[in-house]
Amino acid sequence: MEEEEAMEEAAAPLLPKSPLQPSQQEIAEHEASGHVSYRSWCKHCVAGKSTGSGHRAAPQEAENAVPTVSADYAFMWGLTMLVLKDRRTKSIAATAIDKKGTDPYAAKFFESFVRHLGYRKLALKSDQEPAILALKNEVISMLQGVEADPIESPEGDHQANGDIENAVREVKNDEDHEEFA
Repeated sequence: MEEEEAMEEAAAPLLPKSPLQPSQQEIAEHEASGHVSYRSWCKHCVAGKSTGSGHRAAPQEAENAVPTVSADYAFMWGLTMLVLKDRRTKSIAATAIDKKGTDPYAAKFFESFVRHLGYRKLALKSDQEPAILALKNEVISMLQGVEADPIESPEGDHQANGDIENAVREVKNDEDHEEFA
């Protein structure tokens, strides 16, 4: 009897597994799937999601500087998307559209986003793609009472339009992203 009690006292306590760490079976299944689903605990997934070396932070926009709203197209789940980002507030809006260019829904969505921000003067920035330029010009004509100046990043210079490139990446990575209403 004393022997049984001694054995019970010597048994190592069972420690609960951290909820942040996967089980061996979960690791094996994840690796067998070829890392199809991103997992934050997988060093290969984390490395694969990396965007490369760090970049210097852009200088803060001066309070009296003209606000900039950037626009670009993206493709997700077989859909064409319009993505917008306000540099000052960091607000992002995205929606699926029927086509690139002068689409009535896309123009209204873009106009509504700008009006929601409340700026009386702003710059509308994009790359030099003809479809986004046409949409931007249509939106400018719709923005009565708002001074909107079009600006374009230099052709082939993706870093010059980094705000919207990052917003597109964020929208693509965020499955819970809500559409601007």
